[in-house]
Amino acid sequence: MKSSRNICSIVGIVSLLIYIILTVVGTNNYLLAMRVFFAGVAAVAYSIKMGIELANDESIGYSFFLVAICIFDVVISSIQMVS
Repeated sequence: MKSSRNICSIVGIVSLLIYIILTVVGTNNYLLAMRVFFAGVAAVAYSIKMGIELANDESIGYSFFLVAICIFDVVISSIQMVS
C-alpha cells in the first residue's frame, strides 16, 4: 500500500506543477480546460491517497487540504471558462 500512496503523491505533485505552469502561461479557453483537467487529476490522486491513509488508520496529513484546494481550483477555472 505504501507504493500506491507514493504513486498517488507523485501524480498529484506533477499535476499540480503542470497546473501552475498553465496558470502562468495564460487564460484562453484551451488553457483553462487543461487547467481544469490537471486540477481534477490532482484531486483524484490525492483523494485516493487519502482513502489509502484512512483505510490503514493513519493520519490523513495534508491530503485533505490538497483535495479541497484542487476542487476549489476546478470550480474557479470552470467559472472562468463560462464567463
